[in-house]
Amino acid sequence: MKELVRKMLAALAGAAAIVAVPQALAQADTGSLVGWSVLGDVVAAAGAITLTNAYAMPGDPDAPFNLSGTSAADIAAVEAGVGLAAFALDLSDTEVGTEGSLVSQSFAAQAGDTVSFSWQFSTLDTDFEDHAFAVLNGELITLATRSAPAAAERPFSIVLTQSGTVTLAFGVVDTTDFIGVSSLSVSELVLTPVPEPGAALLLLSGLGLLGVARRRLSARWSSDGPATGPEPFRRRPSRGPVGARQLRPLMLYSWAEVLMTLQRGLRMAVTIVVSRGAVGRPLRLSTNGLHARLPRL
Repeated sequence: MKELVRKMLAALAGAAAIVAVPQALAQADTGSLVGWSVLGDVVAAAGAITLTNAYAMPGDPDAPFNLSGTSAADIAAVEAGVGLAAFALDLSDTEVGTEGSLVSQSFAAQAGDTVSFSWQFSTLDTDFEDHAFAVLNGELITLATRSAPAAAERPFSIVLTQSGTVTLAFGVVDTTDFIGVSSLSVSELVLTPVPEPGAALLLLSGLGLLGVARRRLSARWSSDGPATGPEPFRRRPSRGPVGARQLRPLMLYSWAEVLMTLQRGLRMAVTIVVSRGAVGRPLRLSTNGLHARLPRL
């Protein structure tokens, strides 16, 4: 039985190690800018990457909001930096991109892997639709705009449909004008691999062994016969000296039975009956039916 339990635990531990533990991206995460390609105003701090569309020139009204000392880049450079077509970051004929910042990286992944991250967008622009976006393998995903800013942090995840090299980018864009700072923060970037067929098989094997062990334990308790009486540790029908293996575990009783037993114990009146003039007779310790004789005087 012990060998079966050891095999079961080993199988489950191996499967959990392969299947259940998310892994950080091989290239880079959001803890720093190492491994990222950077364009414009981008910094990494406290586990998050933050981008703004602020210009850094002294005297510019947006300069106090610039984080890195590097100005936001021209929109044409932003689109080219992530492989988007010209004007792809325009929202409409009147809401055209002017400048922005960008981070990007590439990493290897398999079809079925899940890319997930958290993001937060904020803006000081009150007139035009500044916006934040992500690009995955050339597909543009608009995360937020001025009119739909999603001020609270939000999670995002997507399942990859192809294996190979994946390119992921994040950016923020100033629209129509060059004033009114907007920013995008990205954190908790994780790649969760799809379970390999061998790992899934290992997990099923572990669960199967768990079921076998449970059935064996159930059969063992059933073959020992029911305990007599409601006491939590009532001895089973005697088959030799009383040992620990003959005691019914407390877990097999309901809490109602345990509480009832405790109540009965508190109500027991212990009386010592002494027969006067009967020198030499045994003393009897009475506990409502449970008797134990003391040595003769």
